[in-house]
Amino acid sequence: PMTSHVRKAFEGASRSQLERLRRKCVESAFAMTLGKVDAVLAAADGLDWCPSSSPDACNFYIGELVALVQGSVEQVERVSLQSKDEMAQAMFKHISSYMMTMFSLPSVRKFNFHGIQLLSRDVSALESEADRIGTKDLRKILAKNRQFVQIFLNNQLDALADASRRKQAFPQLEAYQLISILDKYVDSKSMFRNTAGAEAPRRKAVEATIKRMRETIGSHFLKH
Repeated sequence: PMTSHVRKAFEGASRSQLERLRRKCVESAFAMTLGKVDAVLAAADGLDWCPSSSPDACNFYIGELVALVQGSVEQVERVSLQSKDEMAQAMFKHISSYMMTMFSLPSVRKFNFHGIQLLSRDVSALESEADRIGTKDLRKILAKNRQFVQIFLNNQLDALADASRRKQAFPQLEAYQLISILDKYVDSKSMFRNTAGAEAPRRKAVEATIKRMRETIGSHFLKH
């Protein structure tokens, strides 16, 4: 009969082999899924981010993304709950990063306040999906996207212009990336106050903010 020592060694080797197999399956699933995510996100390159009115719904590609996230997470959940959480985190990090980088790309030449409202709806849909999945801190991955839209929805340009206030209010956002994105902002034909009473930012105010941000960044490097 198998001794306890041999049995433990055998079980340990089996667990190690199973874990290697699990990792291989999960990594393969990650690669295929992120490729599918990229294919869906590529459709966002041709979107109009300067609509003439407030949007009634999120962008069409968000529905496809949510369906893809749901299917992928449910598939790897059969392997383990750990795999489910890893898949969800990988997908949301990928999506969040792309949605920020997208506004820096040449394909997005300009955007207005209604475009920001549209992006806010997109982020809200993803936040709801993050809550539904239930992976710990999954919604926090979208923090930089939410912080970005709140700059405009709450007209927080003043906080951007001051380096210390910017770091405190928008810790997830990089100044250089913000400047390149802000420079594409244009006035909407219909401008109004939001529910909190803040006016939609004007292009002239955005230009002043960009100028001030460049000055504060320059002075930071001079001090160091």
